[in-house]
Amino acid sequence: MYRSTNGGHDWMAVFGSRVCEAMAVSPGFSTDHTLWASMASYSASLGLYVSNDGGDHWALLAPSVRGQVIAPSPNYAVDQTLFVGASDSGVFKSGDRGAHWTLVLTQL
Repeated sequence: MYRSTNGGHDWMAVFGSRVCEAMAVSPGFSTDHTLWASMASYSASLGLYVSNDGGDHWALLAPSVRGQVIAPSPNYAVDQTLFVGASDSGVFKSGDRGAHWTLVLTQL
């Protein structure tokens, strides 16, 4: 994953040798500055990360959650709901900003 702070003129690596499998921006980004990224290395899943400061700092949110799609609820500021779609298991849901996860749709 790379980041630009000057309109795309310059870019810097955010996670070095890791692979970003999915990324999502909070619907309220202009006020909450929240981003999520599903990260992996070339040999293992690293989990779901969150940044609450526009990408300056990242924290591991859910080490067991790996997804190819991350979707916050359009009303995330109120309901704190996130969805993650994982090609190897199905769709997971969290109603508490990613602290706890439930498998809500298994892979067909």
